[in-house]
Amino acid sequence: MKLLANYLPGFHEDSFNNKWWYQGFTEWDNVKNASRLFKGHDQPRIPQTGYYNLASYDTIKEQSKLAKQFGISGFVIYNYWYSGVKLLHKPLEILLANTDIEIEFAICWANHDWTRSWSNRSGALDTLIKQKYEIDEECFNHAKYLSYVFSDSRYIKINGKPIFQVYDLNKENEIYLIEVKRLLKENYGIDILIVQTLKNKFEIKAKIADSVIYFQPSYNLIQKNSLLSNLTKRINKIPKLGKKYLYQLYDLLPDVSISLDYFSIMDAINLEYKNKKENSILSIFIDFDNTPRYKKRARYFYNFDLNKFEESLVQMLSKDSFGDIYVINAWNEWGEGMFLEPDQTYGFKKLEIIKRTISNFRTNL
Repeated sequence: MKLLANYLPGFHEDSFNNKWWYQGFTEWDNVKNASRLFKGHDQPRIPQTGYYNLASYDTIKEQSKLAKQFGISGFVIYNYWYSGVKLLHKPLEILLANTDIEIEFAICWANHDWTRSWSNRSGALDTLIKQKYEIDEECFNHAKYLSYVFSDSRYIKINGKPIFQVYDLNKENEIYLIEVKRLLKENYGIDILIVQTLKNKFEIKAKIADSVIYFQPSYNLIQKNSLLSNLTKRINKIPKLGKKYLYQLYDLLPDVSISLDYFSIMDAINLEYKNKKENSILSIFIDFDNTPRYKKRARYFYNFDLNKFEESLVQMLSKDSFGDIYVINAWNEWGEGMFLEPDQTYGFKKLEIIKRTISNFRTNL
């Protein structure tokens, strides 16, 4: 049994963020500048270990040590590759260059377009860098880069095959991924397992996907909120130009936050896993509050409860998951309030739940 945690590499300076936002920008800027939306709102959230820099070997090693100490087997690191352009890549490169950092890992290709969605609603259509899927030399370069990552002895495999999670797998990029998979097999002898990220009920498993992972809380969030579900369906059908005008109109309206019930979403996730599909990797989230990024347009959960999280974690681990792998969202998504790392509100309590629960399951195997 492996319990993994999603890992955001955004806590270090990047030349592209310097250009798109301002000099020295990191995800910590959003976290520090968060404000309470109401009395009792747990914002800003302050890390107990300080505002670290992920361009540091010492930081990566300490995080890995802490994760293993509390039962986390490894990290699923978001990987940003745009036709050879790498963003927020330093933590992964530090990990690959230092085999003394004892943590298993896999990558999730975060292959979505990069936009200014934090700024305002219409910013979601302001593309900063676009993902391309051309079958050319860059496709070969991508396979070559992946072969280097997958060859690391710490990389997570199922039946000897590296798992490659893809955040946005669709008809537009399926042919590209087929070619990448072929190049890896023919040129490097690496046979991969492609894991598709299912972010909502509308997404269908792609033919090339060997497995799927339910991305929580997004996957069950739309299902639970019928109004949000219908609105999303309608907006997705609107052409881009129409969306632009619609979002510009939205930006003239007052900002409104959306509150969601933590107990309700956890119950929906537990129910989902009772009827889960074969070859799926189960995932759970710890909490969610994206006030640091979206301010008054935030979505957040009320009634967050450590006991409810522990109960849901136990229920998830009691179900079969592909490759005996389970995922928690997340280790350090501070900008969305999803983190296991200790903060000034809960200290180490989240990690203590992980350690206690995973120890019980491993003892009873």
